[in-house]
Amino acid sequence: MAGSKSGIVRFGKPVMDALALGLFGRRPETPAQRDVELIERLRDRFREIMRNHASETSPAAQRWADNVRRLAACVRDRDPRAFLRWPVVQETMFAGTGRTAWTEWNALRKHPDWSGRWSQAIVETPLGRPLPFLPYPRSSGNLIHHAYHLMQFEECAGTHLHEFDAVFEFGGGYGAMCRLWHNLGFEGRYTIFDLPAFSALQEYYLSGVGLGANGAEDADGRIRCLSQLEEFHRVVGHSAGGRGLRAMFLATWSFSEAPLPIRDAIIPLLSECEAFLIAYQARFGEVDNVEYFTTFRNRFPYMEWKNWEIRHMPGNYYLMGSRSRGPGQV
Repeated sequence: MAGSKSGIVRFGKPVMDALALGLFGRRPETPAQRDVELIERLRDRFREIMRNHASETSPAAQRWADNVRRLAACVRDRDPRAFLRWPVVQETMFAGTGRTAWTEWNALRKHPDWSGRWSQAIVETPLGRPLPFLPYPRSSGNLIHHAYHLMQFEECAGTHLHEFDAVFEFGGGYGAMCRLWHNLGFEGRYTIFDLPAFSALQEYYLSGVGLGANGAEDADGRIRCLSQLEEFHRVVGHSAGGRGLRAMFLATWSFSEAPLPIRDAIIPLLSECEAFLIAYQARFGEVDNVEYFTTFRNRFPYMEWKNWEIRHMPGNYYLMGSRSRGPGQV
């Protein structure tokens, strides 16, 4: 559920990533006191999470439960300041220097706002030791991938990100998309819903880059990393419901990998949203997502939908929507 990248085409990625690692593979320096505190808090969270970690039955849930166990072992035994080099993170939530990143970087460079906006927004942070994108080492393939999604949405919806007051991200990876929104000037409320382990990782990352000072919330309470459905429901209602605020639902491959009961529990909350940015693969496990998202669109008849296959990622699709008339009912 954590912002998966399973739909990413990875032609040439192992070779290019190995080259990037060779060029930029320095170890982190001795941790500062702030680093030590964040690491200890992360490890404490994971110890608590693993004590309450339940077994799963569905194939999709089992897959993510295995990822959580692998991630927990890394948090316990390795230096979290280099977590983006861990295999479980590389496999599930970090796009490297592959064909996808090259295609999307070229598209971003051709955008009229490249110099004044996108080129600065995709500058990486040292935390996690992200592998640099070789043609533009200030960034990473992962951040470029996220930026491409947002660029596509703005062009499709004819609106800018700063026009939204709230973002509800389902499956937030390690928090990079949230950081990118803020790099682009977003000042509203940003809520990530994810598994407890990934919420803990998001809190660690966002705190480490200066966006989160009090665990799940920053000093203004604008960023929340949640894993309880009831709390997510409350925050969605408080942030958008009945207050005339513009809210957006964001899920890149995460919603299409979630078990169907989780999807069913989230859908009633989405009537509060003015816009949707969803990326999905044609099939995940036993679920035909092409059919699923056809039905999904019908639940929101007041939205103007656009659905298309991503040309450079065959078998993967964008589904984007913006409100076109009255609120209707879900």
